[in-house]
Amino acid sequence: MAEIDSIMKVSRDNGFDDAYLQQHSDCSASSIKRFHSAWMGKRMSNWTTIFNLAHCVSVNCVFAENLVGMLVVIIMFLIRDAGIVSYHIDSPKKVVIEINFGKDKLLRMKDEEKNEKGKEGKDDEHL
Repeated sequence: MAEIDSIMKVSRDNGFDDAYLQQHSDCSASSIKRFHSAWMGKRMSNWTTIFNLAHCVSVNCVFAENLVGMLVVIIMFLIRDAGIVSYHIDSPKKVVIEINFGKDKLLRMKDEEKNEKGKEGKDDEHL
């Protein structure tokens, strides 16, 4: 699983061992062992553990080179075929992750658009 592999990369880059992960996440020792088993393809880890460990390595990492990849992989998993995820690095401390949704996806509902247009017209009347 790409999500598990990307968390492992960030964890290794920063020298986080199992004891560190257990101490700094809401994961038990057995959850972390299941996570490693899933990484080795032996069994599946649950999503609570995956997201808790992703949060732990995101917050505590210093070397974040693979952190961007981890975030992109998780976003790609969540949206699947609904859009395309890309990113670019603006500076050593700033990355922009962009999601381009397909033509059949809108970021707001049509009723909200009508309400917004109605509010704009009312605001113009008071000027």
